[in-house]
Amino acid sequence: MKKRRIISTFGGVILSAVLLMGSAAVPSVKSYAAPAVNPYGVVQSELNFGTSGVEVVSEDDVTYIAGLEAGDYVKVKDINFTKGLSAIAVNVRSGSVGLFEVYLDAVDGEKLGSVKVSNTEGAFKIATGNMANVEGKHDVYFVGKIGNVDLDYWMGKPASTVEPDPEPEPEPQPEPQPETINPYATVEAESGTGVRTEVKTEGDVTYVSGLANACLVSFKNVEFSGVKTIGVTYRTTGVAIVEVRAGGIGGELLATLRIGNTNGVFETKYFSFADVEGTKDVVFVGKSGEVDFDSWIALKGPVKPDPQPEPEPEPEPDPQPEPEPQPTTFNPYETVQAEAGNSVNAEVKTEGNVTYVATLKSGSLISFDNVVFDGTESFGLTYRANGAALVEVRAGGIAGELLGTLKIGTTNGEFLTKTFKFADVTGTKTICLVGKTGEVDVDSWYVVKKTATPEPEPQPEPEAINPYERVEAESGTGVRTEVKTEGDVTYVSGLGAACLVSFKNVEFDGAKLLGVTYRANGPAVVEVRVGGIGGELLATLRIVGTNGEFQTKYFSFSDVEGAKDIVFVGKSGEVDFDSWIALKGPVKPDPQPEPEPEPEPEPQPEPGPAPTDRKLEYQINSWGTGYTVNFSVMNTTNSEIRGWKLKLNKNDVKIDSSWCVKVTEEGNYYVITPEDWNATLYVNGGAYFGIQGSGAIGSTIDYILE
Repeated sequence: MKKRRIISTFGGVILSAVLLMGSAAVPSVKSYAAPAVNPYGVVQSELNFGTSGVEVVSEDDVTYIAGLEAGDYVKVKDINFTKGLSAIAVNVRSGSVGLFEVYLDAVDGEKLGSVKVSNTEGAFKIATGNMANVEGKHDVYFVGKIGNVDLDYWMGKPASTVEPDPEPEPEPQPEPQPETINPYATVEAESGTGVRTEVKTEGDVTYVSGLANACLVSFKNVEFSGVKTIGVTYRTTGVAIVEVRAGGIGGELLATLRIGNTNGVFETKYFSFADVEGTKDVVFVGKSGEVDFDSWIALKGPVKPDPQPEPEPEPEPDPQPEPEPQPTTFNPYETVQAEAGNSVNAEVKTEGNVTYVATLKSGSLISFDNVVFDGTESFGLTYRANGAALVEVRAGGIAGELLGTLKIGTTNGEFLTKTFKFADVTGTKTICLVGKTGEVDVDSWYVVKKTATPEPEPQPEPEAINPYERVEAESGTGVRTEVKTEGDVTYVSGLGAACLVSFKNVEFDGAKLLGVTYRANGPAVVEVRVGGIGGELLATLRIVGTNGEFQTKYFSFSDVEGAKDIVFVGKSGEVDFDSWIALKGPVKPDPQPEPEPEPEPEPQPEPGPAPTDRKLEYQINSWGTGYTVNFSVMNTTNSEIRGWKLKLNKNDVKIDSSWCVKVTEEGNYYVITPEDWNATLYVNGGAYFGIQGSGAIGSTIDYILE
């Protein structure tokens, strides 16, 4: 190319204007007309009458406008389109895909058309864009939209068939065809069309920022000829999920990208991809979290390409088919982050360095596909709750096999980890955490593998407990309790309803009384059973308040012989449990001589009160298409009530499921009766249960309490 001289002429115009600005009589240059420009010949880009964000640069014998990016513009003034306009050809250079648009008379004026630019690999090349017809004299603006483009010169094509005046210019280029995208070469994210995203540049990286839930980036006319893997270059500061679909957000799912934290650095990761053939429109759809998206590439085999060009390898024998990439699986024996699952009616949030699924409640769930089990015995959950809640773990879906019921207590705003009883599971499963009552924030979960039973080896017999000597409560195994120490007293704190302390291999040789050292702030009931919470009842400890002091009381006890596992089960109230001792006779062992206590008489059953001495309380939680109802049947008397029955009118509720009760039907009523363990209503206590139904529900329920 010859060296450009037009900028010197234009510089003379500017110099004249500057000289005139020094005259008080002529304060501006508005009276000077712009040089006449023939839009149908070669127009050097440096001949302009205003720019923003660009600069004029000379390299060897080429002077050009450098760095036209999104928001930048170049203005050319008083262009007289005497022959109309059908297209504009521009000599450009770009290191990636780019796009600029041509406007009339203002940066945001009438749009004439756009010019798409591909990677010119360091050379200036002609790019052509169709334009709307325009006649007469106008200002023309070249406005950057995507990428970074250098402009050398431009020329317009008239609307008529008359050829432009002969001037040194490139051969006419063929009309551009709709561009296709080669997915087997790196595809820059900013070359797509973003929805609710933004193109940004940091250093030498231009990327699409903020690909999050309900945001997308689409790419048209992508030419596929088979795919196994997709490589994505991205940056994120947390966990995110992006779906890749064909055709649109509701189209065929090609891949699910489960994205981990890159600590703010762009990284390239590879994911399994559906095998695709032909021309497709491809959409990257944000589902959760937020991602900065730099580029992507499709691979016909699961081999990461070397980013450096290498010589073509010599032909080799056809390789053996490589195995298909397998779907992403979860290892439940390591911590599984809750946000890695698919949430329904729940939201992923981050506080500090903790990312979690917030507000798992009735009507919401978190599912995990392809969880590979090899035997389990317990389920660990890291969660936060401000009140009691219930979560079910099921296989396959919300109506699938019940694997565990997680009865959750308040954590006072802190994330805690608890373990729960869990079914023995093997094989690949879809696992669902289903909210039932209350609200829980779920951070993560794991399972404990069922240990294989080794061949029996000679082992010493488990150490037997002598119940006729003082047995410390903390030597047992507590469930939902806590061991504490005050001064020289170590005890089990918080033995309340649904809590227990168990003692294995207790060697009995007959017993009449049980001495218990405890502290309570009010009435409480503790049952002592053999084997477990459903085992034989040995004693019922009706406890009264001790005004904050540890005291020892004696209770009647069943005569027991042999080795037994003993469980102290909280039923109502709350007790701090220090120790216990069994007595073969009604004599309290005490180093100090004291009168022998009289044995307490066996409690005699009292006649049950009339149904009017029972009270029903309930709380309705409805979401329009379904509901749960939590019930409490309360004892308002000073004596136990053995047995109760509740009838609910079918006109007011429709029961789909229930917990802690049995449900039958009788005419126009559902009949609810207790389980064995909650059939007795203790003084100041009650039975607690609930139901789940579908449809709408009113604010009151017609019932009969018997």
